[in-house]
Amino acid sequence: NTTVAFNATETSFGSIEVTAAQINPDMQISVSVPTGNELINQTDNTKTLPYTIEDANGEFTSAAYLAAGDKTDLTINIEQDDWNSAYAGDYEDEVIFTITYEEIPTT
Repeated sequence: NTTVAFNATETSFGSIEVTAAQINPDMQISVSVPTGNELINQTDNTKTLPYTIEDANGEFTSAAYLAAGDKTDLTINIEQDDWNSAYAGDYEDEVIFTITYEEIPTT
């Protein structure tokens, strides 16, 4: 669970980290999240507040992890203009991370 403070344009969302793993040399752990995220007003679900999940390079959609210790720090980002036009109330959303163990794609 993460709480986003009112008017905060960037909030820590924790990290994705491989803490212990034995990954075959031709395999990777892939983690992805959907884009187009919106916090939903709990009083009126037609009112939403868009946000992005970001890493150090911008919007996070997916990453591949090859060894224990691989890590990605994430933040929740909300544009100030979106805060300025948001309706009052409590907002919530659920983020679903998809994790797969797969072969490293060849290019």
